[in-house]
Amino acid sequence: MSLNNLNLTNYQLSSFYGKVLVEEDAAKAEPDLPRKNIQASTPRYLGKNERQILILVNENQHPFLGDEELNFLTNILTACKLSLADVAILNMHQLSPTEVKATFSELKSKKVIAFGIEPNALGLPFHFPEFQVQPFDQTSFLHAPVLKILEADKELKSKFWNSLKIMFDL
Repeated sequence: MSLNNLNLTNYQLSSFYGKVLVEEDAAKAEPDLPRKNIQASTPRYLGKNERQILILVNENQHPFLGDEELNFLTNILTACKLSLADVAILNMHQLSPTEVKATFSELKSKKVIAFGIEPNALGLPFHFPEFQVQPFDQTSFLHAPVLKILEADKELKSKFWNSLKIMFDL
């Protein structure tokens, strides 16, 4: 007889566990809360946020970014001596406004780069032009066109790189 084919009675099985794992009164007292379709294991952002740099995108076809955009962004980060571990990529399209605010406060970002997202969509009380590094409330903000447009236009890439040099002291 192998260990894979053991048949245990309920008494034998319960004797392995001296304590109850779930108290019945506590389980009954917790009300059933409405659940969203998003699984609890679904990450709200991509990256580890080790340097508290938030990258905002508004992508409706991918959870975060498509392969080409992610590759381009990774190259940008490498040029800035950063990696995906240093940043948090947040797709604003996937989240409700309250989830975006909760994630903002959770991440405590010191630098925010918004691709294709206007400053007023971030709840900032002012507007500033693309490629201008704008300090506000102990955070530096920068907004630029979406990654696809930025990658295809050499002049825009140059402006963006100049802004990154200011933002990251390169």
